[in-house]
Amino acid sequence: MILRLLHNRYRWFATIMATLLVFSIITSVQLVHAEDESTSDTTESTETTFTMLRAPSIITEIYLDGVNGDDTKDGSNTANAVKTFEKAKEIATANQSISTIWVTGTVPVSGEITLSGTNAILKRESAFTDYLLETQADTIFHDITVDGNKDNITATGSIYSLIRVANAIATIQDGTVLRNNEVRHSNIGTGGALIIEAATVNMTGGHIHDNQANWGGAIYLGGNANFNMSGGVIENNHAVSIGSQIAAGGGIASWSAYLNGTNTTTISGDAIVRHNRSDEMGGGISLGTNSASNGKDNLVMTGGMIDDNRSGTGGGGIFVQAGFTGCNATATISGGYITNNIMTGTGQGNFAFGGGGIYVNGFNN
Repeated sequence: MILRLLHNRYRWFATIMATLLVFSIITSVQLVHAEDESTSDTTESTETTFTMLRAPSIITEIYLDGVNGDDTKDGSNTANAVKTFEKAKEIATANQSISTIWVTGTVPVSGEITLSGTNAILKRESAFTDYLLETQADTIFHDITVDGNKDNITATGSIYSLIRVANAIATIQDGTVLRNNEVRHSNIGTGGALIIEAATVNMTGGHIHDNQANWGGAIYLGGNANFNMSGGVIENNHAVSIGSQIAAGGGIASWSAYLNGTNTTTISGDAIVRHNRSDEMGGGISLGTNSASNGKDNLVMTGGMIDDNRSGTGGGGIFVQAGFTGCNATATISGGYITNNIMTGTGQGNFAFGGGGIYVNGFNN
């Protein structure tokens, strides 16, 4: 009897314990599931917070179009290009990560033109072919790089100089770099970096290099033009011959376009014209080209250096062209150095001319 009672009590106790065990397991599972949901919610919240705190993208380039741009836009692409140099500089100053200001339309400039205070340069956009900058009044350039992007141009046809100075006075000072531009034209491509027309350019510093054209690998004087160089360097520019387009003036070419007009180039002080080359005449400087000018082309040299330039036909350093009375070229040299220049005899004229340092052409009535 006693054993039966104990046995019944044991069965009752076992049933209770089994029930408690099942309840404990169910509760544990629910708690684990709740913790998982909490963990999932926390993860989702963390991901959302990370997205909200993501750093903004870095701006490295903007667009400048002096023809169709709009200064109310942000310059972020060609469709949103700004219009003025001043606005582009403002954006580049506020965003020091900007390294390139792409020019897609000629920009009129005057006054002080500098990118000092930014990390940006001006650069020709690959499809753009016209002048990058064009003076509207007297202009001073300093601490600015203007790049022609010649190795990446996708456009065909004519391509123009980096800067056109017309009916104004422009000064090129220290920190100015004009580089890497190729001028092309179906007639004659002139002024790889700079073209001067009825204007004066004073170069006291800066660096003009690695540009190319038919006449004036770096600089071309058109009509009634003056170029006064007392400092800075013009180097590694190239005047190229293409078919009937005969090269002249690896560094500087002067061809007076206006009847009875006068172009004058002055080299003085610490000016350096070096390492330029012309496929034909005037490795450093060409007064006149393969043809006589319509007016006078004058060179006055009182100092500076014309060094290590090359020409294929005549005048490794300087070529002086003949012309009709009143339309001839004249070089007046009283100082400076003309050294290490070579006429290579590789041009179309071969050895018909000469003058490693200077060649002065004659004229047959």
